[in-house]
Amino acid sequence: MLRATCLTLTVATLLTPAAAQNLLINPGFEAGQPPWFTTGAPTVILSQAHARSGTMGLGLSNRTAPWNGIAQDIRPFLLPGGTYLASGFIRVNAPGTHTVILTLKITDALGEHYTGLNYQTIPGDTWVLLDGSFTYSPSGTVSEAFLYAEGPQAGISFSFDDAALQRESNGWKTQANARIAQLRTRPCGVVVTDVAGSPVASAAISIDQVNHDFAFGTAITHTQLNNPHYTQLLTRWFEWGVPEYECKWHYTQPAPSPESFTDCDAIVQFANANGIRMRGHNVFWEVAQFCPPWLASLPMPALQSAMLTHMQTIIPRYASTFRHWDINNEMIHGDFFSSRLGESIWPWMYQQSRQLDPDCKLFVNDYNNIDGTQTQPFHSQIASLLAAGAPIDGIGLQGHFIDRISAQRVQLHLDAFASFNLPIWITEFDCVNEEAADRAENLENLYRMAFSHPAVEGIIMWGFWAGAHWRGSDGALVERDWSINAAGQRYQSLLNEWTTHLEGTLAASGEYAFNGYHGEYDITIAAPGTAAFTTRTHLSAGSGTQVIAIRLPPSCIADFDHNGGIDGSDVEAFFIAWSSGQTAADVNADGGVDGSDIEFFFIRWEAGDCG
Repeated sequence: MLRATCLTLTVATLLTPAAAQNLLINPGFEAGQPPWFTTGAPTVILSQAHARSGTMGLGLSNRTAPWNGIAQDIRPFLLPGGTYLASGFIRVNAPGTHTVILTLKITDALGEHYTGLNYQTIPGDTWVLLDGSFTYSPSGTVSEAFLYAEGPQAGISFSFDDAALQRESNGWKTQANARIAQLRTRPCGVVVTDVAGSPVASAAISIDQVNHDFAFGTAITHTQLNNPHYTQLLTRWFEWGVPEYECKWHYTQPAPSPESFTDCDAIVQFANANGIRMRGHNVFWEVAQFCPPWLASLPMPALQSAMLTHMQTIIPRYASTFRHWDINNEMIHGDFFSSRLGESIWPWMYQQSRQLDPDCKLFVNDYNNIDGTQTQPFHSQIASLLAAGAPIDGIGLQGHFIDRISAQRVQLHLDAFASFNLPIWITEFDCVNEEAADRAENLENLYRMAFSHPAVEGIIMWGFWAGAHWRGSDGALVERDWSINAAGQRYQSLLNEWTTHLEGTLAASGEYAFNGYHGEYDITIAAPGTAAFTTRTHLSAGSGTQVIAIRLPPSCIADFDHNGGIDGSDVEAFFIAWSSGQTAADVNADGGVDGSDIEFFFIRWEAGDCG
């Protein structure tokens, strides 16, 4: 096969969704207070001092209970069976940390129902996004339905601004598809000539994408690498992989003896043999239960020494394979290292990793961020790490969902992390649903929205087969008997939709135009009376049409002078053409006339065939 020629931002900068109509009246308080009302009797202040944007925001003081807040009646906007995304920005006007809640209250024939759409513990004096989604399914007559912000303790004032209520619909798919076409595809023009540079007309051409620039991947377990059912689906569906647990420190060194990488090596060897690109997960894990137990008794100097030894052992070992490393997993949810060594140990981890593998991209990685429950803490933590000099190259967002995935809510939180201008990866994805059909809808909601987002570069599924899935059958795409369920069929359908396969005929000018997804391609030309010629090339992101020039090799390389025989005259004719740099001497069709053409010609000439 031959080759063709070819910021530092605060949470106040988080974006509000703009794709759907905001149903709330006076959502930014620019027209005063109505129709908003208070729960309880706090003092209302309308001023620019309480504004997140615009000239006016609302402040509440003299609050006598945590539930004292600001609300709007949303009954006129709700349709039974409809699904809605609600959001608003809140700022607690006091130091320390505080609990805030975005609440939905509905009173119907069955009584009062309170739903906490978003519940967060947030720092004071910082604007934070509260958001959540709900499906409106009342029973009988509804006498109340209102949305309100509440939460800080009595006596603590807060500001509220930029609220929104939007009905979710499939209209988001149309917008996502338009972004996908703009972001993930590019027009391409193939120009095919013969050895003399003349256009090749009327030849058959096939365009087959063999991999994608966007990463479609999965966690891999070594226990199934000898299972042909598992490996066949793995290599058919996924181009990226990550060891599920085999590279984690508590796995490679459960006791203070030399580390064992046998199982991780097995995954790496399989990946290398099958062209699967790899991420590393993880060098450290901040959650105590996932650290080697023998570390807990080490004094401070010995602990840091053990950490350095571990880094110096594992990072160089996989430097030629792992393109990413999750350096310290889930720093929002644990403090094993920071409680012993101080938070300065975090940038130190990243700085040491950079020295050990300068070409590897270093990631933060945590959960509860796409669903919004801990978006702000993770956002603040990333900003702090960057300010402390941690060389962070990418943001890993874990998406371990339960029940329902709102595509528009996913977009809202992807927008939030995109403010760092760093690549975003959905590093761990799954969703638990008893019904595979619901799982399929959730999978598409996540994948289509993420694939359409300009900051997202890849999605790594956290397993696919029910027999080796950490969340069991309700999180899998493939049942234990290896039948592909509705979620797996939906995943196949999306891959087919986002992969380019075309067949056609070259024009009289030797040209063929198409629009394809970014990635690597095999292009096959079958000119009448000649053997099919296949070349591999890459359709890259960029503006305008990418031109791919393909020059077919001579119809019979060994019979270079085309006299019907393979003899010394062919050698003489070849060297005359080669020494003068004629394009005909580029017999390996790599775009240049050099020593590789001599080697290629003599292999064919000595074999006495046409190549």
